[in-house]
Amino acid sequence: MAQVIQEYLQRWDQFVDKHKDPRVDDWLLMDSVWPGTFLVLVYLFIVWVGPKLMEKRQPFQLREVLMAYNFAMVLLSLYMVIDVYFQHYDPQFGRGGWLNGYTYGCQLVDYSNSPQAMTMLNVCWWFYFSKFIEMWDTFFFILRKKKAQISFLHVFHHAIMPFTWWIGVRFVGGKSLSQ
Repeated sequence: MAQVIQEYLQRWDQFVDKHKDPRVDDWLLMDSVWPGTFLVLVYLFIVWVGPKLMEKRQPFQLREVLMAYNFAMVLLSLYMVIDVYFQHYDPQFGRGGWLNGYTYGCQLVDYSNSPQAMTMLNVCWWFYFSKFIEMWDTFFFILRKKKAQISFLHVFHHAIMPFTWWIGVRFVGGKSLSQ
């Protein structure tokens, strides 16, 4: 059985090496899927053990912390929108993103190091990274003893999104070629 798992992991590494986008090799959490997997496993462990630890405790009052957290998430989202629509190398509105070349359908990906491609890749990475920050939603529910809000769908969503976005950034991040 161990040999089968080892062979599978070797095939996975070969697949990643063959098809990966080398522009993100040195970016945080992008070298391998395993660091993100570890963080998801820690998240799932906290979701499992957290309510048990909070069982006999009073709920935390986190009003100020939640306000700061939500404000920071708004700023991060605003940064991503501004970076897409008002790209740093060209202040003209609409030069990047869905107003110039992107569609909601399938399209080719530009794997070049052009400013537009790198800006879009950067925004995709920030969106991926935000998936780990958003796991704090669940931790706040646990600390506030809002157990009803921690549904299977909620936990599944937070556990699966980092993987889907890691795949997106690792293999297909960048600016559309359909301009």
